[in-house]
Amino acid sequence: MAATLPITGDLFEENSAKSRPAELSSEEDYSDTLKLRCDGTTTHIGRDQVSVSDPLANVPRRLVFSDGRVLVTRDHQAVAEIFDQGSGANLTSIVAWAEIFRPRIMVILILLFLASIISLRFALPVAVDVAARMVPASMEARLGGVAFESFDLILKDSELDAQRSDEVRALFDEIVGASDIDFPVDMHIRQGGFLKANAFALPGGPVIVTDELIKLAPNDDALAGVLAHEIGHIEERHGLRRMMRAAGWVILVSVISEEASGLFEEVAAFPTLLIDQAYSRSFETDADDRAIEIIVAIGRDPAAFAEMLNLITKDCGQACDGVDWLSSHPAPGDRIEHIREYGSGGE
Repeated sequence: MAATLPITGDLFEENSAKSRPAELSSEEDYSDTLKLRCDGTTTHIGRDQVSVSDPLANVPRRLVFSDGRVLVTRDHQAVAEIFDQGSGANLTSIVAWAEIFRPRIMVILILLFLASIISLRFALPVAVDVAARMVPASMEARLGGVAFESFDLILKDSELDAQRSDEVRALFDEIVGASDIDFPVDMHIRQGGFLKANAFALPGGPVIVTDELIKLAPNDDALAGVLAHEIGHIEERHGLRRMMRAAGWVILVSVISEEASGLFEEVAAFPTLLIDQAYSRSFETDADDRAIEIIVAIGRDPAAFAEMLNLITKDCGQACDGVDWLSSHPAPGDRIEHIREYGSGGE
């Protein structure tokens, strides 16, 4: 048999956010032994020691090795050549299988499929919320730390002057002090780059705020609303719950079984999950309402929070598709109106 093209991608060590270029190859189309090359070193790995994620559109595929390392690749063709064709699945065999399959079994499969869809739509969020409360605060903090390491590899240091940075940190500390959080919460100011005017909270408390967002705020009252909103997410563990919902039942089972390696793999391999996946409307409403309670408690104007959302909308427009603060926090028009009503005591 002819040699296949190698699978190229990024290799993540177990429980680490740092990656290195690597390639996985097979001398034959379906050889039992694979070769993993990384940093000039070749390691022989048995095919049965590699678990491959299912193909899904343009989503990167994940090759998980028995020692905990993960190879993330977009080389779909090479993965198909080395792994998928070995299953023997092709159009002819599928058609033949369908022809001999009994109608009763087909109906059962359809019902199982529908049950799975309903389960994912309704049961998973409830199960995730219960499981999230089972995750110790120390583990959640570790998850946030792994995610922050990933972001810090691509974000540059802040260019704000020292005085302004100190003012923002003092404002953040004041907001945290007025919240219900009883553990240390760090704030990191970075240049936004492709994130532009943005702020987001990672699981366990790290909050990243960009220079662009701070410069866009006309005053500290406006900035306080955004910071308090992120604190609201931390109080309700929204980041952890969102990540677990996106990761699915496999991660949920790992939490219940107290085996957290799956969570760390998800965070290390896909750090942008935390900003690519939009919060639910209920999460956003809860965080907005909590933000208003906090900024009122420290003597800030809640109306400035609504105006800040207006400013971000006008500043970003369509150019920020998918990366601005509002795009990861849906329905800005409805939220602005709700904040104005809630902040003025209306219902």
